[in-house]
Amino acid sequence: RIRDSSWRKPKGIDGRVRRRFKGAIPMPSIGYGSDKKTRNIHPNGFKSVVVSNVGELEMLMMHNRTYAATIAHSVSSRVR
Repeated sequence: RIRDSSWRKPKGIDGRVRRRFKGAIPMPSIGYGSDKKTRNIHPNGFKSVVVSNVGELEMLMMHNRTYAATIAHSVSSRVR
């Protein structure tokens, strides 16, 4: 199984998930999507944005009641 990637539909002839056996992981369908108004919103009400430099952070400060910044993985601890 490909880890940490998007969902791929099972296509094997003996696949338990494709045949929807009890105990197998459920197959995603269109009903699993969240509401458009609340999609990508955290429980505290902010939308999360990944920030990789100071310029992007200053841009978010104008919208600090809507967006919350998450520092990117590629930013070093010295720069953080």
